[in-house]
Amino acid sequence: MARVARPLGYFFFVLGGTLLAGSFYGAAWRIAPRAEAPLTSLCSFAMDGRGRIYCGTGLYQRVQVYEADGTYVGGWFVDAASGGSFLLAVSAEGNIQVVTSNGRYLEEYSPEGEFISRRKLGILEYEEFPRSKKIALPDRAGCFLVLDTSVFSPGVKRRCASGEVRWVVRNPLRLWPLSAPFPALAYVFISIVLFRIAGVKLSRWERSLPGLD
Repeated sequence: MARVARPLGYFFFVLGGTLLAGSFYGAAWRIAPRAEAPLTSLCSFAMDGRGRIYCGTGLYQRVQVYEADGTYVGGWFVDAASGGSFLLAVSAEGNIQVVTSNGRYLEEYSPEGEFISRRKLGILEYEEFPRSKKIALPDRAGCFLVLDTSVFSPGVKRRCASGEVRWVVRNPLRLWPLSAPFPALAYVFISIVLFRIAGVKLSRWERSLPGLD
């Protein structure tokens, strides 16, 4: 019975440990909500009349704000997203609109992240909302901003008619170790080490029981 229970115990140990570590990892930015988080799972972006760029990160459920030159300004959480992706746009009044895929809610925030309103969208309204993942936004320099959703180097690039392509917004080097999938790999490594330690201790304990030899 102990031999059967061991792999099952390992499975639940790894699952519980990974979920717990992930919860603490995501909660870190709840403690310091204005701090810059990694641009993991980019799902949308928008640009206002001042040239500020707003990036939506699905993993952290955050909107992060950058100046036109890529300098980080601040950010806020989108609680209505409920773990799903969301779309961004700028209203005629200059407010930031957030449309969630879960529940189809339209939330509106000030450019500084202050909540203004929320309402539920119909299916047609939701389908007509612009998908900035698939479009290019013209900037003041006559070029276009496009979203790069690659796993290892997500961000926003500027593409010009001359063929020049350069980064505008991307993860700073200090946040790369905290960007997916690196934390997940660290969790796996730590779990393997802990499994090995637990396995050795369990084997010694089993051998010490009478009648199991």
